[in-house]
Amino acid sequence: MKLYEPEGFIYNADIYCVDCFKKHFKEGEEEGIIFPDAEVDSPMHCIECEEVIPTDLTNEGINYVIEKIIDFFADSRGRPKTLIQWLNTWQEEIEGEIISFIYDSLNNAAKRDDVNDR
Repeated sequence: MKLYEPEGFIYNADIYCVDCFKKHFKEGEEEGIIFPDAEVDSPMHCIECEEVIPTDLTNEGINYVIEKIIDFFADSRGRPKTLIQWLNTWQEEIEGEIISFIYDSLNNAAKRDDVNDR
């Protein structure tokens, strides 16, 4: 009995979701297994189908996702489909951080306005 089913596999430095890996390789050919409780610093995607490999993100990983979302709204950098996948996968982790970021940014802007109004 397996405690965890893999979310993805690593082969030849490429990352595959379970379905795409099974299309091309046999069990045991993988060089690494990605489990759902793996903690990574940035989102991972299947090299073939581009689906996100669901894992836990470190604080740096959450910050990376938030920065990319902000970049998209600031100057349309990024791929909307990828950002939607990230939001769907890590919504709970991201929500509070984005609200905190917006609140802090608005507070800093208000402080700058107060200084400029003097």
